[in-house]
Amino acid sequence: MTNRLWLCLAATALVAGAQADDDLRALQKICDYIKVDDRSSLRRTLDETEVDLRREYGDFKCGKYSLLRYAALSGSLEAATLLVSKAGKKAIGEKEGDGMNAIEWAQKQADGADAGLKPKIKAVVELMQSKQ
Repeated sequence: MTNRLWLCLAATALVAGAQADDDLRALQKICDYIKVDDRSSLRRTLDETEVDLRREYGDFKCGKYSLLRYAALSGSLEAATLLVSKAGKKAIGEKEGDGMNAIEWAQKQADGADAGLKPKIKAVVELMQSKQ
C-alpha cells in the first residue's frame, strides 16, 4: 500500500472514531437528561444531534434500558412526555427482548417500587397508556 492510501485510511478511522465518541457523548447526555427529568435540555440535545426517534428509537439504550423504560424507572414524567411525542405509539407498544412493552414493564416496576418512587412511575405508566 502506498503512503497516501495509509494516510487516507488512518484519517477515515480517526473521523469515524471521533464520530463514535460524539455519538456516545450525545447518548450519555440524553440518558442524563432523562434521569434528572430535564425536558428542555433533552429536547435541545435531540434537536442538535438530529436524532429521529420515530425511526431510531430502538437504537438507543440507557444502560440496558430503552429510553422510555429508563424514564419510567427514573420517574421522569416530563422526559417521558417528550419521548412519547417524539418516538410515537410504536415505541410504547413494541415488545422488547423480555417480551414486555414499555407499559407492561413500567407497571411491573411500579408494583415493586418503594413508596417514594411508585407514584412517579405510575404517572409515566398513565402517560404511556393515554398515548397508546
